[in-house]
Amino acid sequence: MVSPKSLLRLAILWTIMVQMASPPNTVAADSQDIRIQYRVQFGDHLHSIALRFGSTVWEIQSANGLTSTVIHPGQLLLIPSSSTHHHLVRPGDTLTRIAITYGTTVQAIWQANSLASSWIQVGQMLALPFIPSTSDTSPPHKGILGNEKPSQQGYTVHHGDNLFRISLMFGTTVGAIQAANGLYSTLIFPGLHLVIPGNSLVTPFTPTQVPIAPPVPVSRFSKQFGFNLGGQVARHAFGNAVTRMKDAGMTWVKFLVPWGPSYNADHRAHLIREAHEHDFKVLLSVRGSPEHAHEKYFAEFSSFLASLAKLGADAIEVWNEPNLSREWESGHISPISYTALLRQSYIAIKHANPDTMVISAGPAPTGYYEGCHPEGCDDLPFIQTIVSGGGLNYADCVGIHYNEGLVSPTKSNGDPRKNAGHYTRYYQTMVDTYWAAIDGKLPLCFTDLGYLSGEEWGYLPEGYLWDPPHNLTTGQQAQFLAEAAKLSRDQGRVRLMIVFNVNVPGFGEDPMAGYSIVRPSGQCPACATLAAVINR
Repeated sequence: MVSPKSLLRLAILWTIMVQMASPPNTVAADSQDIRIQYRVQFGDHLHSIALRFGSTVWEIQSANGLTSTVIHPGQLLLIPSSSTHHHLVRPGDTLTRIAITYGTTVQAIWQANSLASSWIQVGQMLALPFIPSTSDTSPPHKGILGNEKPSQQGYTVHHGDNLFRISLMFGTTVGAIQAANGLYSTLIFPGLHLVIPGNSLVTPFTPTQVPIAPPVPVSRFSKQFGFNLGGQVARHAFGNAVTRMKDAGMTWVKFLVPWGPSYNADHRAHLIREAHEHDFKVLLSVRGSPEHAHEKYFAEFSSFLASLAKLGADAIEVWNEPNLSREWESGHISPISYTALLRQSYIAIKHANPDTMVISAGPAPTGYYEGCHPEGCDDLPFIQTIVSGGGLNYADCVGIHYNEGLVSPTKSNGDPRKNAGHYTRYYQTMVDTYWAAIDGKLPLCFTDLGYLSGEEWGYLPEGYLWDPPHNLTTGQQAQFLAEAAKLSRDQGRVRLMIVFNVNVPGFGEDPMAGYSIVRPSGQCPACATLAAVINR
C-alpha cells in the first residue's frame, strides 16, 4: 500500500517532469547579444557595473569607445552581456536544480543550449545565461565593492541574483549569508530581503586601494604570437639541466620565487642572469605565504615584481594557485581580491619593464568545492569572476595548470577514476573550458603541465595513486607530453607550455620526482619525443 507521503512525493515529481518536458512558453532575452542602456549613478565604477550585468570592464569600454575606466554620474552606457558562465552536469543534476542554483530559468538554459528536450547527461557542458534586471537602475548598495568594508546591512534580491554572486559583491561567503538569514539552502527569489553580515571572511575588491592608473599600452593577443616550450627546474640544479632542456627543444626556464615582506629582488638577479647566459628566457612564478595574501601587502608585493621586471625577467606569474588555502589564507580566498592584486602587479610591472609578460596565476584545477568556500574555490568560477571583474585587462596570458592526466591528451574520455567526466581530467577539456571562460581574448600559458609516473619506484604515495600500481609508465609520460605540446602548438590557443618538471627531486608524500622527465636512471625519454614535435 502506498503511503500518503509517497503519493505526495510522486505528485510533486510528476508536476516537475511535466513542466520540464513541455516546450518553453516564453523566450528569454538573447543571452548571446544582450545590450542594455544604463545611466551611471553616484558611486558606480566600471567593475561594479560589469559584475552586476554579467559583462566585463573590457567589453563595456569597447562598446562605448572608452579609453580609460573613468566614468561620471549621469553618463549613459551601453552594456553588453554574454553567457560566460558554464556548468558541467553532475550525477543527480536536473535543469530545474541547475536553474535555481545559478539564478536563471529552465527556459533560458534550454534556449542558450538549443536543447531539444529536458534530457541532460553527466559530463555535458551547459552555458548558463545571466539574466540582468533592465528595470533596476538604482545605484549599488553602499559598501558593494565600494570604498569601505560593509557593515551589517540589508540587500533586496534582484532577478538573476544567486547567493554566490551576492557573496562576491559584498565580500562575504555563501555560508555567512545563510547563517545570518537562517537559510537551509541556496534557494532565493527576487524581492527577498537578506541581512548581509559585516564580519566577512573574504576580503572585498576595493578599487580605491589600487592606484588609479590606466594599463600601460602593450600588444594585445594575436594568433601570431607563436608557441614556446620550457621546463621548471630546481633552482640550484639548473646548470645540470641545460643540456637536456635544449635537447628537448625548450627555450624557457621556470623558477619558483618565494616572497615575503622586506624580501629583496636583487637576491634573485642571479636566476635571470644565469638563464640569459644559457640563452633561455626566464619565467619567475612568484608567490607569498598564505598569511601575506592581504591587500595591506599588495603594494609591497607589486613593488617586488616590478624590481624583478626591471632586472630583466621575461615573464612573471603573479602568485600561484590562489584558489586553495595552502596558497591563500583560509577564509580570505577571493577571486575579486586576487583581481585587485593582479591589476596592481600588472601596472607596476609594465611601468618597470613593458617587455615583461604578465601571466595570471594558474589556479589549481578542481571541482571539489562545487563553487567557492573559505577553504578553496574551484578553478572555473575563480577564472570566470576574474574575467567579469576586468582581470583580462591586466594580463598578457592566462595561467593554467594541468598535472593529473592519466590518458592521452588527444582523448576526452576514458579516465579510470570517479567523476571521469569532469573537465579537469583531460588536457583538451581543460583548454576548451578555459578558452570559453575567457572568450578567447588572451592566449593561455601552461605554467605547470606534467604527467606523473612512479614506474621506477613501483608505487606512488596515497593521494597520488590514481591508477595502480604507478599511474603511467615513463614511455606514456614521454608520449603524452609530446602530444600535449603538439596540440598546444597546432591549435593556436597556447603561447607557452612549461613542463613540470625537468629535474626537481623528492619522492615522499609529494612525489615531485615522479613528474620529472629526467628519470632516476639519468635517461630522458621525453626529451626525444618533445624534440620531435618542436624541431619538425
